[in-house]
This record gives sequence, C-alpha cells and structure tokens, in this order.
Amino acid sequence: LYNTQLLRNTGCYVLVAEAGEWVYSAGAFAYAKGCDIVLLNNRSTDLIIDNIPQDAEIYVIGYEGKRLKEIYPNATYISTGSKAGDAVKLAEMFPKDYSSVFVVSGMFLHLPGNARDPPFWTGGGGLKPVIIAYPDSIPEETKNFIDKKVRSGELEVIELLGPELDPVLSELKKTYGNKIITRMLLYFGYQGVPTRPPTQLYPIPVLLLPSGDIRVDLERASATPEGLLYLTFRNIGNTPGYFKPLYINITCGKFSVERQLSGVYQILGKDIEIVEINLNEPLPQGECELYFEGVYGVEKDRLVFEFNKTLPFTVEPVNDRSDVEVKGEAVYSERYESIIVTLTNPSDVDVYVYPSAVNVVVDGVPQTFKGNVVKLSPGETKKAYIKAFLTKADLVDNEEITVVLKFGERKDRPVKVESYTLPLREETLTDVVIEFVEKNTLLVGAAIVLIVILFIILRRR
Repeated sequence: LYNTQLLRNTGCYVLVAEAGEWVYSAGAFAYAKGCDIVLLNNRSTDLIIDNIPQDAEIYVIGYEGKRLKEIYPNATYISTGSKAGDAVKLAEMFPKDYSSVFVVSGMFLHLPGNARDPPFWTGGGGLKPVIIAYPDSIPEETKNFIDKKVRSGELEVIELLGPELDPVLSELKKTYGNKIITRMLLYFGYQGVPTRPPTQLYPIPVLLLPSGDIRVDLERASATPEGLLYLTFRNIGNTPGYFKPLYINITCGKFSVERQLSGVYQILGKDIEIVEINLNEPLPQGECELYFEGVYGVEKDRLVFEFNKTLPFTVEPVNDRSDVEVKGEAVYSERYESIIVTLTNPSDVDVYVYPSAVNVVVDGVPQTFKGNVVKLSPGETKKAYIKAFLTKADLVDNEEITVVLKFGERKDRPVKVESYTLPLREETLTDVVIEFVEKNTLLVGAAIVLIVILFIILRRR
C-alpha cells in the first residue's frame, strides 16, 4: 500500500523501501505473519508516522534513514545493502517451518497456472519464503543460504520460477541435482529477458514487474593527447538507474591500449552522463576507434543488462576557455521539487554546465542529486534545477549544501570542475513573484502601461 488509509489495522506492519521483487519476498513474509505491507519513501514517511502506532509489531526492510528509527526504536530493521541479502534475512525470520523455497529473479510477476492455487508472491499461501537470484548468477547471500539449509537437511526442494533463470538453474542442478524444481506453466509470450532470444515465447504466465524503463547506450567519445577519455552515455528510457563500464580497447593505427574499468555511475531518465577515464598513457592525435563493454540496470547491485559499442572518435588538444559562476544562495522549491542554483557565464564562449548537489542529507542519509545540462551563452544568467524531494526536517539538516559544477566549452567534454558551499533556504512568495516577472516581462510591462494610462484618464476626469 502507498495509501495508509487502506490499512487493515492488523497490529503488524511490513514497511519496505522499494517495490519490485518485494511483491515476492516481503509479500510471502507478510502473508505468513498476517501483516499489512506499506511501501516506504520520503513522501510516505509522515503518513506512516500518523497512522501506525508505536507499539505495533513493525518490520522495516531496506531502509537507511533516521526518522523511523527515532519514532519506532523497537521495530525490526533489515537492511543489508542488497535486496538479495534482505530477502535471505526475511527467509531466516520466516514464522513457519518450511522444507522448500521459491527462487525468483524479481523481473516478472509469475501468475499461478490454476486460479485456485495461491499466488507465488504469497509464498504459496504463507507456507514458504521467497528468495532472489539474478538472471545470470546467484548472489552470494542466496548461495550461502541455500547451501546452509540443504546441508542441515532443512531444505529439500528449491523451486525456480521463470525461464530467465536458466543459467542459475544449470548451476544449481550441478550442486543439488534432484532437489531443483522449475515451474513452466501456461504458454505465454513476453520479450525482454536478457538470457533468452528477444523474440522467443516463454511457457509461463507473467507480468513485468515495475522495475523501470532504463536503456543505456554509449553515444559518443572524445579524448585528449594526455590520455583523458570522455565517454557520453545516454539513458533513452524514462527511469533513472545505474551503469558500470567494464572494458575498453582503443586503436589508433598501429597504436593500441586496453583497460579493465571499475566504478558504478548513476544516470537519470532521458538524460546523459559523461564519464572521464584517465588512461595514464598518452594517445596519438587524430582518428581512433573505441570498443566498449558494460552493464546497466535499475538497481546499483543488480546490473543485469549488457551493452557494447564500437565507434570512431578523435584525439585532439583541449583549449577550453569556458567559465561559470554561481550567484547568490541555493533555493529549495517545493513547487518544482528541486534545488535551484543561479548560474552566470562570464566568459566569451558558450558553456555547458552539469550541476549536482552532493552529500545532501535526506532522512539522515547523504545523497547526491543531479540536474540536467544547462547551456549558457556569453554573459547569460540561468537557473539550474537539481531534482530532489526534501521535507521540512531535511531542510533543517541542510543549512548549507555542496554544489558541484562540471562544465566545458563542448557539451561532450566538461573538462573543468568547480565546487561551491552555498546556504540553502526554502522558496518564498517573493521568489515566485520575481520568477513570474522574469518569465512574463512583456505581459508585466503591458500591464504597467495600462495601469498608467488608466491613472492618467482618471486624473483628467
């Protein structure tokens, strides 16, 4: 539930910080316990505090904040840093004895083949827990849990749901043999499983879980003779997510260099992210070719989609004359749900600015928020909108914020970085009026002229 008015007042509540596969793992646990499930985010925290009593039996899953811990100090908090780990913790706390478990990827909502059968996301009617595997591998937490339970004799059957888990099925069968059961039910077509051909039909009734629409591609590359490589990634989907560059190979005639890469990067929906890679090796100037491999996904610990690209690029020197300055303080706008920073371009060239606010404390947890690229003509002043949702309590925790600006003369090469520590205040009515005047200069001017004319006419009468 997002709407706490729909609570059944059972006296037991499972609060989960994410949706998706929690339909499975938290659902099975809550069904077995007879608890309500409430989906938790920064917006719903106040509703939860207003509607759930402090003496209730409460389980909070995947939550890193501080407000709920202050209000509900006796609740059980489960947050291992990965959803697979949290699902295992729920399985270890399962209130009923069980000899089998469901294993799902979390990509799909698997429907029962018989309408009379209890849905899988209830754990077969609260009889068994649901744990998580990835389409191409078994998380370490899941593997250790299964191994421990099988060796102790507590676990006799492992039921895998969905053909996207074929690689996992093969791995588990090597170890556990006939303890593995796969569920292949009614014939149903669906596309988008990374371990299957894109047009293949799957013999199982499924619905895609709301894990988001993310599709990351490497759009362009550029480099300097000193060995700085700039890669521009674009998310053509609508959902923010993460990507991880794994490998690059660069060839420039007879020259060749390759690197294994590390680091995970966040990317917003319908936005770009530029990654700077220092090769620590000079590159010959001129035309070169890049081969790239990487993975991406909606969640940081679950990058299940692979992508690769071969594209030409140019190695050329940097003569960047761009500059940018911040005017005044940062303003949080509840209307736009954004941190607003005013930028100006004192240089005589166009400047492309990538703004972000780092270590912003949201519910006690430091987070980084990013805004869309801002183009500034010479001498121009514009507002940068950094998307964020802050409560009144968050504003108290963030009297100052750190704003980082990456910018450059070229959109695909933000070679300069500036950091500012700015006071943060809440937007006022005066700010709204000033914004209206700025956006409607002609309208306001016409209104003033009309008022003056009416005043003169009335004076003459």
